[in-house]
Amino acid sequence: MSPTIEIATAVKYWQWRCYAHGRPPRYHEFESDAGVCDLCGKSGRPQVQPIVLIHWQRADEKGPLTGQDGRRYSIGCEPKREYLALSRLPQHHYAATPLLQKVTCPSCRGLPLFQQMWKALRNLVHPGMRIVDGPGCCD
Repeated sequence: MSPTIEIATAVKYWQWRCYAHGRPPRYHEFESDAGVCDLCGKSGRPQVQPIVLIHWQRADEKGPLTGQDGRRYSIGCEPKREYLALSRLPQHHYAATPLLQKVTCPSCRGLPLFQQMWKALRNLVHPGMRIVDGPGCCD
């Protein structure tokens, strides 16, 4: 059975980041259909920007996805998902990464295994560096 393809005119975002509250990691992340900050009421760039969902691509010997390296993978929050994107159209893009600090999907980030690996990663970081709690990178 092939996946159903829905044609949409634009990508729908529901997660947003408001930079009016400070520089990372002090920005405010929120969910909204309209992209209006629930703290300050601002909307639109450059203050409020959409967050693209990036899922956790985890190594999984029985996973349905095969990487370019020949290894098997699965998506953290959708372990049975057999594809990443349906087409090259922007509304069909589906992002995934094995880099924990780049994952923005709240469902993936909430998984116990993800949390366990996140804590282990934090313990491996050089004492002069730190990992920002959140979907940001190291600073």
